[in-house]
Amino acid sequence: IDCLARWVAAQQSLAKRALTGLRPLEYRGAEVPASHDERKRKRSEASADDEVGAADEATAASVPARPPSSFVGDLSATPDELIAAATTAVAQGELDTARAVLATGLHAPRHTKTSAIVSLHDAALTLEEGVLAQLVSGDDNVVTLADLVAVAEEAVAAPLTAPVALQVSRVARLIARHSLLLNAAALRQAPTNISLWLQRARLVMSAGGRSRQRDILASAIDQLSTASDVQGHRADLWLALARSHSDDGNLSEGLAVLRRALPALAPPVPAAERVTIHRAIVEQVIVLDGLAAARDAAETAVAAEPHAIPLWQLLADLEESLADTETGGSFDAVRAAYQGALDRGAITVASILRYAHLLTQRSLFEDAFVALEDGIALFEWPAVSLLWAFYLRTFVATYKGTKVSRARALFDRLLESQPPARYTAPFYLAYALFEEEFGSTSRAMDVYRRARGAVPPETVLPVVLAAVSCARHFEGPTGVRAVFMDAMNELKGPPALQLATYFADTEVELGEVPRARAILTHAAQHLASPVADEPFWIRFEDFEGKYGTSETFQEIIRIRRARVAAGVRE
Repeated sequence: IDCLARWVAAQQSLAKRALTGLRPLEYRGAEVPASHDERKRKRSEASADDEVGAADEATAASVPARPPSSFVGDLSATPDELIAAATTAVAQGELDTARAVLATGLHAPRHTKTSAIVSLHDAALTLEEGVLAQLVSGDDNVVTLADLVAVAEEAVAAPLTAPVALQVSRVARLIARHSLLLNAAALRQAPTNISLWLQRARLVMSAGGRSRQRDILASAIDQLSTASDVQGHRADLWLALARSHSDDGNLSEGLAVLRRALPALAPPVPAAERVTIHRAIVEQVIVLDGLAAARDAAETAVAAEPHAIPLWQLLADLEESLADTETGGSFDAVRAAYQGALDRGAITVASILRYAHLLTQRSLFEDAFVALEDGIALFEWPAVSLLWAFYLRTFVATYKGTKVSRARALFDRLLESQPPARYTAPFYLAYALFEEEFGSTSRAMDVYRRARGAVPPETVLPVVLAAVSCARHFEGPTGVRAVFMDAMNELKGPPALQLATYFADTEVELGEVPRARAILTHAAQHLASPVADEPFWIRFEDFEGKYGTSETFQEIIRIRRARVAAGVRE
């Protein structure tokens, strides 16, 4: 008892000498004086100011002050008042009173601003660091982070004395509670913010273990069960609670929590939150009881939420997995899952493509086409482009030239549905190639002509070149020239200039150099910029250098100069 009394007296004496007043918050980051002489010099410089204010202090001392102990439990006091009271308590050697005063502020419900919590926490940390500084070195300076690290390193080599160890633990605990205190202030300001509750559960987990974490999550669920202005998803709290049990190895209790969540998330809670819980239940059942039991859970889920796309996808995946492993699954069950989703419109484009692919693998082509037709009716452009592409490619590969009229009807229906121009070029080219291979050349050329007016300018050149290839194969030079001439009459700008060079190259291949020169001359006079289209002029000069004369070469220079003189730049 005598030793304890001496220890308390020594502690109070240290507090008086070290903490004659809590430093302002900005002092904690200041540089610690280098030597005792330097600190002595600074105190002597400050003594003059103290003497000047002595008269004022004497006057203020005549006014009875409120004792610091009266602030303990005073929830109406401001942070500044609490810090001042703690300062007075430390000056009087009442260290425990100072701690209690600051703790009152840190846990006061009225303090919802982060700045207030930061001020009070910094004051409490300054207090504990000051005491630790005295215990460690007998110095009256605030301990820095480097000092605390040094103390920790020393503790590894040699155990600390009981008072120092106690104070180190106090400082460490206070630092660790900083985030929790800020979170508590934020929750007092927004008690229905679910992300703040989840943050608190994570912070509590690192400080107090899973049991404390589950208490926090259960408390949040209870408090928000009847709230109408919840910010976030209630399902996240249930998922976090179930995950806490599962991470602790108690999978069955985690599953029980998820099943309790479903009635708690009944309407008017949005259906998406119940879907999230259903998915989690199925995934938990997979771990606990296997795929067959999970399939039953998924069937229950889609029955409860028949328009939930994720649940139908999960059921289809489970049916496919069971069919592959031959453990009670079948293709009929897989088909029923996909068809059920398709009938209810709870399906994605990717799932429809997967369904159609599974059907075609088993040569059920007409069933696949029916599924694709149903899918096309569900979606708009551009999503439907993937369905049309798979549909037409599979149809042509399956029937080739045996169902030409039906294939034409499909292509025409697609193009008459007014798809956006940027998606049309591949379908026009596929249609024309189908006509080249299984239909008629005249129809193919007609498709190419339609395509030139429908596709965007950046994709018109591949269409024209495909038409040229078709004409060269079936109609000869006359047909090729007709395609080029028609296209050049319709096109403008860079595509027309590029097409002119292809036209000239074709004429050279046919041995018609004068025709090629006439085409390039026309392009130079009407299409090419004398400044911006340098590659064209280089190509024209190379052509004349190979096939022309000095007069034709001079004609190129004259045309270009004339265009520049006319002010043509683009």
